[in-house]
Order: sequence, then structure tokens, then C-alpha cells
Amino acid sequence: MSQELTITDKRFYAPLKNDWVAQSGLSEADFMKEVSFAIQIAHKNPQLQKCDQNSILRAVINLAQVGLTLNPISKLAYLIPRWNGKLNGLECVLEPDYRGLAKLLTDSGAVKHISVELIYEGDKVAIDKATIEKVKEHVPYFLNGKPKGKIIAAYSLATLSDGAKHFEGMSYDEIMEIRDRSESYKAFVAKKISSCTWVSDEGEMCRKTVLKRHCKYLPKSTGTDKLDKAIDLDNQIHGFEEEIDYNMMAFLESLIYNSTFDPEKKEHLMRQITTFKTKADAFKMIDHLKEHQPILGRDYTPHTMTEINTAARNAADLDDFKEQRKNK
Repeated sequence: MSQELTITDKRFYAPLKNDWVAQSGLSEADFMKEVSFAIQIAHKNPQLQKCDQNSILRAVINLAQVGLTLNPISKLAYLIPRWNGKLNGLECVLEPDYRGLAKLLTDSGAVKHISVELIYEGDKVAIDKATIEKVKEHVPYFLNGKPKGKIIAAYSLATLSDGAKHFEGMSYDEIMEIRDRSESYKAFVAKKISSCTWVSDEGEMCRKTVLKRHCKYLPKSTGTDKLDKAIDLDNQIHGFEEEIDYNMMAFLESLIYNSTFDPEKKEHLMRQITTFKTKADAFKMIDHLKEHQPILGRDYTPHTMTEINTAARNAADLDDFKEQRKNK
């Protein structure tokens, strides 16, 4: 790519066209629309023009993968400049809005409708999760004749495919605990960056936080892969370290128990995982343990016909691997 090209030039994005169309399933015309939106955004934000160029291209490709748009009218996703300590400079990231996540959720068919609301001190609210409707009353402060006040909570209310309601709520303090674990907010507190979305758009981040938690408990469908990708992307953007849960701990324990390590090593690993606090810690351990799982036909004897066939394939794979190592 020519060094003269900048992110405000359509030719800058040309190398992405084929991959973008293939990954999005949309047309070249759709690609050019998103390029136009990106250029409009860059013109309005000089900080984006200072971002690492590869990061800008990566953000546009991420757009194709999650199925959102940069159309400023839709308010589904944004190009955001952020400080990257490893680059020692600015990079561009694609940040999904809570409205974008809600759209991906409904598009997937997992739910028919979902709304995400903030509760202010001046609101009149009655929530009963034991009832069918869940939220029995929510009168906003401006209709309640009271001042706005501070945010005290946020909630998400989904209508499932069968018409049933599903509720998730979080207090302001709970949301702030998650904010405080965010690397982007930590960087702001440390004055490494002048602002972050937790500061400039606190209400929107509160909505997105409760929606992301709600998505964990909603029914899954075959179309939620884009939603999962968007949530994972958002976690990466904010450096959010998600707390490890019971299911992941149980999975780790099963991997250790079934591994080919000796009993002493297994006991050591069991003690080690009790210190894990985030899923990032668990993922590193999972990658390590997968390399030490027993192989049928090598580590134990097959008995059923299925196991015998699997053992034969494993043996063939091992022979191929050894042969490849010899030829290198």
C-alpha cells in the first residue's frame, strides 16, 4: 500500500474488499457504504487519523465478522481511537454499541425483543421477577415530577420466542465493579489516556454491561455466533477480565483428572486452578492441558468398535506427524 494513502482516501480500504465481502456475505456496494461511513467518521475525529493504519483495516474487517454497520444514524457500532501501550501509540478499534448487541441477539432468533433500561433516583420502579411481566412498573423521573438523580441500576428485559419474559438486573455498584476491572478505565485513571467510553458514555456502558450479562442466560440459537464474536471483541477492547465461573472450573478439573500427568503433577495443577480469578487464566491452562490428554490406542486400550476405529486414526495421525518431523 502506498504511504501516501490515508484513512480518508477510499483507495486505502481497497485491499479489504474481497475479504470483507466474503466474511460479511454482503455486496461490494455494501462495502463501499461502510468505507464512506469510516471516512466520514475519520474526518470528524482527528485522533483516528493518528491511529496505526493496520488497526483501522482490522477494525473494518471486524465489522464484517460481527454483521454491524458504522452508519451513524443506526448507532450500532463505532470506530474508537485508544492508546495501545505495546504500540506506544494510538490504535483504532471497533466498539459495538448496546443497540448493536441487541440487534444481533434479535436477528439470531434467540429472542423476539429485548429492551435495556437505566433506573435513576427519580424513577418510580416496581420489579417482581416472580411475575410473568417481570417489570410491573417503570415511570421515568421526567414523568414522575422528580429530578433525574444518579443512575442506581440497569436492567434488561427480553421476550422469548414463546412469549415468556426473561429479566436481568444489576445495581450501579455491581456495574462499577466491572468498570474498575476494565483495562481502558484503569488507563484513564492512570492518566495514560484523556478519556474512555466509561467516562464519556457512562449510561451506554451501563446498558451494555447488563445486556452482556443477560446474554449468558438467554437461550442459544445457531445464529448467535456473530453476537458471541461481538461480545468477545468488546471484552478485548476494554481489556475486561471476566471472572471464572463454576462450569469452566469443572471443565478444568475434568481435563486435569483425565490428563496423562502423574498424580503429583495433577495435584499441583488442582491447587493451581484454585487461585484462578479470570477466564483468561483458565484459557491458558486449557491450551496446556489439551496437549496432555490421553490418546486412544496409545495411552489406553480400545474396547468397542468405535474406539478401535478412533485408535487407528490416532495411530495414523501420530505416524504422519513423526514422518513430517523427520523431513524437516
